Amino acid sequence: MTTPLQQLIRAFGENLDIRTADQRRIDEIYGMLTEWLAEHYEGRVDLDIYPQGSFRLGTVVAPSLDGGQFDLDFVYLRNLQLGSITQEELRVEVGDQLTTACEHFGWEDPIELGRCWRLDFFEEGFHLDVLPSIPDDRVENGIRLSDRDLTDWLYSNPIEYANWFYRKMSEREQRLASATNVEIEEVPEFPIRTTLQRVVQLLKRSRDEFFGERSDAPPSVLITTLAAHVRPPDLGVAEAFHQTVSVLDSAVEQRGDEYWVANPAHEEENFADKWNGDPRRREAFHEWLLLLQSNLAQLTVAATDARKFDLLEETFGDVAASIRPEVREANRHNRSLAARGGALAPGEELIENLVPVELTDQVYVGLWIEEAGEDEPEYRPLGQLRRRRIQKRRQVEFRVASTTVAAPYEIWWKIRNHGAAAKKESSGDGLRGQISRIDERVRCESTSYRGEHYAECFVIKDGVCRARRRTWIAIE
Repeated sequence: MTTPLQQLIRAFGENLDIRTADQRRIDEIYGMLTEWLAEHYEGRVDLDIYPQGSFRLGTVVAPSLDGGQFDLDFVYLRNLQLGSITQEELRVEVGDQLTTACEHFGWEDPIELGRCWRLDFFEEGFHLDVLPSIPDDRVENGIRLSDRDLTDWLYSNPIEYANWFYRKMSEREQRLASATNVEIEEVPEFPIRTTLQRVVQLLKRSRDEFFGERSDAPPSVLITTLAAHVRPPDLGVAEAFHQTVSVLDSAVEQRGDEYWVANPAHEEENFADKWNGDPRRREAFHEWLLLLQSNLAQLTVAATDARKFDLLEETFGDVAASIRPEVREANRHNRSLAARGGALAPGEELIENLVPVELTDQVYVGLWIEEAGEDEPEYRPLGQLRRRRIQKRRQVEFRVASTTVAAPYEIWWKIRNHGAAAKKESSGDGLRGQISRIDERVRCESTSYRGEHYAECFVIKDGVCRARRRTWIAIE
């Protein structure tokens, strides 16, 4: 008999792995950027650009409906000797190059963070983090990373770390992974996930559900390293996950007064370094791990399927809710929701359950934002704003610009909130998803909850939905 956990793992292919269309769009934008940078620097400097992190390892987890994005990291390696350029000089240089590239392609300006420059493609559902670096000549493929907030360069070695990660797989798993090996500068694709990759995905999804928007969540590389150290070989995913969780923290070393999870590709890099500076981070890690261990233990003895699904949903969030029979049936006609692994909000309505849907036409919707600081409120279209992420407590309007549906017709709206802030709404309707049958070309809303939400417009003619358009909005 297939257990709920095994059903969840099987559903990962639909709900947590990156979809082919998303992979192709990331490949396209990544290729455009790297080619532009290579051409710009041709004849002047030796520049290497390559992916690192979860995309390289095959452990990327699709963002939840609580407001996440795909996060693609890549190394921007200037082949310069240590001491020939400062961290600040390198960051400024990389920022200038990325700003020029964004102007060329019509993208949003890059945003400087601590260790990277971020290119935010909100409408595409992902962002690129560009890490300025120089070589570390003491270690094969080693690099030194710039950090805006630190005096010293950081150590890293993403290429050799990935090689170590694949060596931790069984021979069979290595053969599966090697079928999709690509050149360093390309973004790899993984149509088949190995047991180790799935175990890491499960851990990361559980981490995301537990910590939400908290800043003390353990980094993915820490979780990935511990899992690769302790994951038992030659077991199915469900069994391997259970055993990995039971001993996950056993690979943490204590060196004097410090906790250490060494980078296996660069012993001077400690993935648990923030635990030593802030003990609350280690306590938060164990709080999450203990709850995960408890939920898995209860899952094995739960008497009813309903209880098992409740435990899975508490542990893994919406992706687990999507395997409930009633939710799978509700999502059967709502492909866009099902594709993102979404569960329905309490009281949420689907247009397919209200009227027949025959999409023969188009409708175009503009998003207008109230300008801050104006005595008389003035609205501007989203495209005129520098940032696509909107502040809280702002007024927005979703305006029907045009439709190919011949008059007469009615305009209906659905506002769907997501995220931890909406879930905590005391009135219980923060996650709302009801459909308003009031005919109106403009829908006015206020930005109340942090996260990613959408308004969906339906054009109803003669009792049939002839056009629909979903407009996403990200609130800071």
